[in-house]
Amino acid sequence: MNKHQLTQTKRGVRLLTGHLRQQGESLDRACADQDADAAAACADPLIHVAAILLRQLRDATEGTLESALEKAAIHADPAVSDYWGYMEEFLPTFVSGRMPPQLPINSILVALTAQEVATGAATELSAIRNIHRNAVVARLRNQLKEQGDSVQLFDR
Repeated sequence: MNKHQLTQTKRGVRLLTGHLRQQGESLDRACADQDADAAAACADPLIHVAAILLRQLRDATEGTLESALEKAAIHADPAVSDYWGYMEEFLPTFVSGRMPPQLPINSILVALTAQEVATGAATELSAIRNIHRNAVVARLRNQLKEQGDSVQLFDR
């Protein structure tokens, strides 16, 4: 992971933490403040976190990214169900290191859907690890300091 990606991912962790705790910096706050630019700027960081948590869920279940997305979808807000299919196409391509397709939805919808993917993956990982989902995100924050294989954006 390069420096820019690491910076984006750390911000994504802060955004997801803010969402889960309902305080601090978050996409939810940007939307509540009707700050479209701030909300759109959440898309890349949340995609990074969603990709990493999906990779971790895939590895924890010994499944595929597609099966990890199915597990995460169980916990998704129905409001994003119309956009979930875009993530099913985008994230596996992104994680493979190939150029993903351009999404036909705006950046705010990308951010909202990526946040739901990340939340769902964290929820599934929390059940597997028998820890609170906030602890899953806290563990990710700590893992980013070491830059091991489990926190890479792309498969090697």
